[in-house]
Amino acid sequence: MAYSFLEHSGIKTTAEQTGHAAQKIFSGPETLFGGVGQLIGVVLGLLGIVFFILIFYGGWLWMTDQGKEEQVEKAKKIIINSSIGLAITLSAYAISYLIASTLVPASITQ
Repeated sequence: MAYSFLEHSGIKTTAEQTGHAAQKIFSGPETLFGGVGQLIGVVLGLLGIVFFILIFYGGWLWMTDQGKEEQVEKAKKIIINSSIGLAITLSAYAISYLIASTLVPASITQ
C-alpha cells in the first residue's frame, strides 16, 4: 500500500473533528455530461482568447494606419468579423445549454 500523507499526518483527522471534510483540489468529471461540459468550457476559453487577440490586432492596425485607407478597411473587417464570430459562438453555447438543461436537467445542476 502506498504512503498517504493525508492519512499519516493527522490532517484528515483534524479536519473531520473541526467539521471540515478533506476535499479534492481537482476532481474529474463524474459523468459523460460533466466531461463534455469541461471540454466545452476549455474550448470557449480558448475561443475567447482568440477573439481578444483578433480584436486587439484590428485595433492595432487601425491605430497605426498612418493615413492608409486600405489598412483601415482591413482593420474594420477584422473587428467586425471577430465580433460576429463571438456573437455566433455565444449564441451557439446559449442554445446548446438551453437544450441540454431542458433534456437533462439533473446532470447540469449537479
